[in-house]
Amino acid sequence: MKTIGVVRRIDELGRIVIPKEIRKTLKIKDGELLEIFLDGGNIILKKYSHFDNLKDFYDKFVDSISVCINKTVLITDRCRVIAGSGALKNNYVGLDISFDVEKIINGRTNIFSYVVNSFSIVKGRIDVIGYIVCPIIVEGDAIGSLIIVSDSCNFDSFEERIAIMYSKFLSKYIEI
Repeated sequence: MKTIGVVRRIDELGRIVIPKEIRKTLKIKDGELLEIFLDGGNIILKKYSHFDNLKDFYDKFVDSISVCINKTVLITDRCRVIAGSGALKNNYVGLDISFDVEKIINGRTNIFSYVVNSFSIVKGRIDVIGYIVCPIIVEGDAIGSLIIVSDSCNFDSFEERIAIMYSKFLSKYIEI
């Protein structure tokens, strides 16, 4: 465990303040959920992800969509690509999402690019692809996205409707 040398006092209500530098580094925003764990004598705080407990489901879910539309399908949370299927999945799964994807998630608007152009899905890399990005919104909070990617970019309105439908399905599924 890495020590950072910061000491905080617990107030009368049992609260502590997480230093701004740590919140910024871990992208913890106001109102975001944290999980609390005990590990022996240690208290561990972890960013909560609605997606963590259902990894197998998401892998099968994106695989079934990808097989039907013959495109790469990805699911992200607010920090990284957590599931993927299709020819390009190894370029993305497990990597941190880019500022561009984060901005789309925060904007809560579906984005469709039917022509191949430069776009960054993950940090540190720009791809020349066509893409569809649909935010996943649960109980008013934008928690991630469903992304369809193609390097040949032969999208039509069918893929657009699929992306919208399945992002809404995931929103409802996670709410339950």
